[in-house]
Amino acid sequence: MHGHWRARAHGAMLIAAMLSGIVLTGCCGSSDGQCKTVMTYKGIKAPGAGTSKQKAQEGACWKYCGDHDTTVNAAFEAWKATQGGKNPDKFSSLDSVPQLKTARVACERECQSDAAANKATFTYTSCE
Repeated sequence: MHGHWRARAHGAMLIAAMLSGIVLTGCCGSSDGQCKTVMTYKGIKAPGAGTSKQKAQEGACWKYCGDHDTTVNAAFEAWKATQGGKNPDKFSSLDSVPQLKTARVACERECQSDAAANKATFTYTSCE
């Protein structure tokens, strides 16, 4: 009897993990009908997706800033050190904590400005 419940719990955890992966990539993941891009910026590749090329570029900058920008990463690590050993979700924190959001938005603006000045390259797929 215990094995049956363990198998069901394992299955439920697997489904939850897959659904959270879908939610986490909702901003910049791929889905049908969306324009997808891979941006190369400062030697780093970052994916993006959106309803237009512009939105896909914005998504790629969002992903670059959240994953690779040294200023954003330093701000997050400094803030995280004040959280008493908790391990907060980085992307949620970058959106909800004012000082982190400020750093992320500044990075995104710079990225988008650099993209407009052709300092980033984009490879698009599925764009109409």
